[in-house]
Amino acid sequence: MSRAGKRSGLLFILVALVALCVLADSAISQNSQTTPAEGMQERVQRFREGRGRMSPEDMRARMMERMRDVLGFEEEEWELVLPFVEKVGELNQQLNPRRRSMRGRGGSEGRPQGDRSQEERPDGDVMREAADALREVVEKEDASPAEIQAVLEHYRETRALIESELAVAQRELKEVLTVKQEAQMVMFGMLK
Repeated sequence: MSRAGKRSGLLFILVALVALCVLADSAISQNSQTTPAEGMQERVQRFREGRGRMSPEDMRARMMERMRDVLGFEEEEWELVLPFVEKVGELNQQLNPRRRSMRGRGGSEGRPQGDRSQEERPDGDVMREAADALREVVEKEDASPAEIQAVLEHYRETRALIESELAVAQRELKEVLTVKQEAQMVMFGMLK
C-alpha cells in the first residue's frame, strides 16, 4: 500500500473514531436527566448543605498537613518546626489584616471586619487596631491634618515593628530548613 493510501486510511479511522465519540456523548446526554447547568446547581447545593464545607480550623490543619508533606518532615520533626511556621504565619496575618477573614470583607454577622469590638479581637492584634484607627480618622470629616498625621505615623511605626519581628521569625525558620525546604516555603509565601 502506498504512503498516500496509508494516510487516507488513518484519516478515515480517525474521523470514524471522532464521529463515534460524538454519537456516544449525545446518547449519554440523552439518557441522563440533568443538563450541565442542573449538574452545577446540584453540586452547589451539596456544598451549601455542608458536604465540602470546612471550618477555618479544619482548613488550617489541612494546609499545615499539606505543608508538612511537601516539605518532607516526619511527624516528630514537624512538631519541632511547627512553632517557627506558626510564628511566621501569625506575623504575616497581622501585617495583612484584610486577608484574615476567609469570608471576605464581611465579619461573622455581616459586619465589616473593622467593626469588631475590642473584646472580639485576638490578643496582640495591634496592626488591626492601627489600621482601624487610620481608617476611622480618614473617614472622619472634621479630622485635622495633624490628627491624620499622628495616626498615620502610629500605623507606620506599628507596621515597621511587626515587619522587624517577621524578619527575625523568618530568619529563625530558615535556620531549621534545608535549602530545598526554604525554596518551598518561599513558594508557600511564608519566606521572602
